[in-house]
Amino acid sequence: MTKSHKCHGCSGNLNWFPIPPCANKLSREKKVRVEGYVDEVVPRYSLDDFRMFFRMSRPTFELIARQVGTFLQEYQVVRSSGRSPITVETHLMIFLWYVGSLEPLCRIADRFNVTQFSVLNIRKRICKVFLKHLKLKYIVWPTGQERLHVVNVFQEKKDFPDIAGAIDSTHIQIKPPKEHPQTYVNRKGYHSINLQCVCREDMRYIHCFAGWPGSCHDSRVLKNSDL
Repeated sequence: MTKSHKCHGCSGNLNWFPIPPCANKLSREKKVRVEGYVDEVVPRYSLDDFRMFFRMSRPTFELIARQVGTFLQEYQVVRSSGRSPITVETHLMIFLWYVGSLEPLCRIADRFNVTQFSVLNIRKRICKVFLKHLKLKYIVWPTGQERLHVVNVFQEKKDFPDIAGAIDSTHIQIKPPKEHPQTYVNRKGYHSINLQCVCREDMRYIHCFAGWPGSCHDSRVLKNSDL
């Protein structure tokens, strides 16, 4: 016997249509994905290619991976399926690809040979590690002698006195939200949220402030930030 489903999206009396016997079997078959990208392709990237794809140098990636690995186990779930756990390096690569590219979820999952659900879980885990453990370690406003050093370097480079950081804002493109979508349309015509950042003389971030709708002017974002 074959199962049958009725179309619930239409009105009227419709005949039920049979589902082929092979449908359930196909849904259970293992999806074909790209294999070997992390272990075989990434190690062959040049330094410039690695920076282009992951938006940071390889030494910086390795440093962050060590820091993330210290705390990641707190948020990982032990697998019962027998599959090998996803490494810290793969966690970080997937996260950087997710936040740094416009590729859809299905393509990211395919590239890294994981499920789409795993990509979303990895995003959540890495965000938790950054926000709880690493944010206040790396995004720090300089004080004391360190602040004096920053001021001196800015003055040597650009001949501006008493500069502790350079500030600018950018827009992070988002999907139109359900509530008040028009308030998120920026001056360039797409939906976004504002990200205001301050960096020191060596381009390290010392302050970040995000979340205001894209239609808000930079001066309003600055006024409402904690600077």
